[in-house]
Parts: sequence; C-alpha cells; structure tokens
Amino acid sequence: MPIHSVPLETSWLETLNNGALHCLREDLSIVKISGENHRQYLQGQLTQDLSKLTPDQGIYSLILTPQGKVIAPLWLIDAGSETIIVTPTCQAIAVVERLRQFSLGYTLRIGWVRSMAIYAIQGSQSDQRIALHQPLLHPYQTTTLKHHNNIYAFKINEAANNGLWLIGNLSDLETINLSALPSIDHATFMQLCTRFGTPNFPTDWDQQTAALYANLIEYHGVSFTKGCYTGQEIISRMQWRVTNKKHLYHLTWYADPSEAFVVDSITQESPVTVAILTSHTSMVEDERAGDHHHYGIALLADDLVHRPEQLRINQTVLIHSLHRCQLDSR
Repeated sequence: MPIHSVPLETSWLETLNNGALHCLREDLSIVKISGENHRQYLQGQLTQDLSKLTPDQGIYSLILTPQGKVIAPLWLIDAGSETIIVTPTCQAIAVVERLRQFSLGYTLRIGWVRSMAIYAIQGSQSDQRIALHQPLLHPYQTTTLKHHNNIYAFKINEAANNGLWLIGNLSDLETINLSALPSIDHATFMQLCTRFGTPNFPTDWDQQTAALYANLIEYHGVSFTKGCYTGQEIISRMQWRVTNKKHLYHLTWYADPSEAFVVDSITQESPVTVAILTSHTSMVEDERAGDHHHYGIALLADDLVHRPEQLRINQTVLIHSLHRCQLDSR
C-alpha cells in the first residue's frame, strides 16, 4: 500500500542547519562478541573486510545466510578485546544466533547487551556539542568522549550533513548533558532521514532484499578482495550480473501534501506502476513561496532510472530529482 506521513515542521530543518538534535534509537541494539581470534571468525562471516576495523575506524557490513540472504545490517566498533556491533533491534536475536552458528572450534562470547543504547546526534553542530577525544572527519570513524571513556562516538550522517552516534550503557549516556539539543521522537527522526536520503532497515529494505540491491557497495559494506565468507558466492554472482540490477533511490517532487504516492513509468503504450515508495515525508521548505517539497525512497530498476523523463509520481507529477542512496562522506 502507498504510505502517508504527517508533513515535517520547518523548525526541524532550521535546527539541523544551525544546531543539532538528538534521538534515542530504540530501533537499534548492541551485540558484543569477544574471545581469542574472534576477529578472525568474523572475517569469515561478514561481507566487509575486518582488517579495515581499527580503534579509530569502524566499518559497515551485512551478515548473510549460507544462501546469501540478508539477516541484518551491522555497524562494527573496535573496543579492544571485544567488538561492539550495532544492529536493528528487530534482528538482534537472529544476529546472535547466526554468529553462534559456525563458531565450533572457537571460544567466543556472543550476546545481546540490553543495558547498552544509542543516541543519534544530527545537525551542523553535532560534533561541537559533544566533547570528543578527536574530531570525526570520515564516515564510520570512531572515538571516545573526553570525560566518558566508556562511551563511543561513531561518525554517521543520517539526517544531516553532520552527525554521529553515541554508544554506551544507557546509565552512562543519561549522564551526558544533552539539554541544549532538542529531543525528537523516533517517527519524526525517520522522516528527517528520508528527507536526507538515508534508507532504513526494515522499512525501505529487509531480509527479502538482495544484498547489493540494498546499496551495499554505495555504503562501503562489502569487500570483493577479502577471503571467503558465508554467502560470498551469491554476492559475487550478483556483482557481475549485467541486467535487472536494482538500487534504492532518493526522489524529490512537488505535489499536494494529502496524496499517497507510487512511481509510474510512462511510455507510449500505457502507464505502469514500477515501484511503491517505502518511505515518504514532506515539508514546506520556503514558507514565503509555500512550496510543498516531497521526499521518498524506492527500490527501482537501474534501467528505468536511466530514462528519468519517463518516470512520474501518480502518473502525472514530474520527479524533480532522482539519486541513488549512498554514503554521505561530508
């Protein structure tokens, strides 16, 4: 079914442009893995190369079934003798079970740490409002807080061109003074992510989505040069596929705010619905002009995107811009 959403308040855009906001990410959870050679074990389980994981640099990866199906996205942090893994809460148990599946011969501790949590800080002043040991300049870069060495900061731009996660025990996170940063509810935060062009699991893609269709390359989540890992054969086969490739795309258009939206391909024969927006939001970005800007994310075939003049929203509305969702490197 096409989706509806309440228009965003313009004040949130002003906050992102001139300050920062924060949101408790209850949709994300922490899994920890430790033990001798646990990184070696992870190297054979994940799509990304674990040699890229350092105390100053995190990584993004997927964990797959032996058949190459997605279980969940993962963001990894080097925490010394253990590795911190951020994953969607809805898949935390599945991630733990999958990581334990092939661990015979290793002495590992793997578990969902329910006492830990994640705050998302997004906005132009994100890193200036938090006392970090070192500046975060690159995607997935990590550091700790100056006065809280047990809290990690992870560079990730989700709703603005500057942002980070704070990761630690909830009791420790609650001691950080975030009173100067407006708090935002999860639903509104997800709308701001849609406006920025950040797809969300499992809203915009899920376990049924082929890994490379979820923009795995664009988000630096796969290595094609590392050794074997579970599900690698399927990923390699899809990488060399020439036809029927798909990706998640970010669309913008102008329309009445009350409509529900689908993406149609308009040809000389007849209009055909080619995608239903998985996320949508809207905002009056220029109150003087009153223009209602709409933003959405959809899984589209690449060959359709190469002919954007044929695409419409609800058969009639021109698409203003269309871009493949990818890692924001600012």
